[in-house]
Amino acid sequence: MTQTILALLSAALFCTVKFAIGFPIAIHSFDMNFWESIVFGFASGTLGNIAFIYAGDFINHQIDRLIRKLRGKRPARPKKIFSKKIRRFVRIKNRFGLPGLALLTPVLISIPIGNFLATRFFHNKKVVLLYMEAAVLVWTLIISALNTLF
Repeated sequence: MTQTILALLSAALFCTVKFAIGFPIAIHSFDMNFWESIVFGFASGTLGNIAFIYAGDFINHQIDRLIRKLRGKRPARPKKIFSKKIRRFVRIKNRFGLPGLALLTPVLISIPIGNFLATRFFHNKKVVLLYMEAAVLVWTLIISALNTLF
């Protein structure tokens, strides 16, 4: 009994970080039905979103503080370096906004990175959390339905 609970908790923690990989594995490992998988997926995604939105906000504040401190010592602003990944993200952000970022986060980006980027560029945490939760719910329903069909 305790081993099952520990296994479920570790699977839920893995889903908070890599939802697209951990959630289907957890469904098959624990032989969940449709409703159990929805509850498990939404709960683990919610846990990840809440944890990483507030952690991302804290990290963003620390980065801003460090940049302000460094700028006080150096008058020249450092030249920004744009990599392919940064350009791709800016294109997604400008074209699709927060809804696009939220839909891509659980399956392509990962919940921690998606929430960090969302809190960096969209400052209203409640709206970010709402969109991220909606995206987790949509992907939970899709993955659970696919699991039930196949």
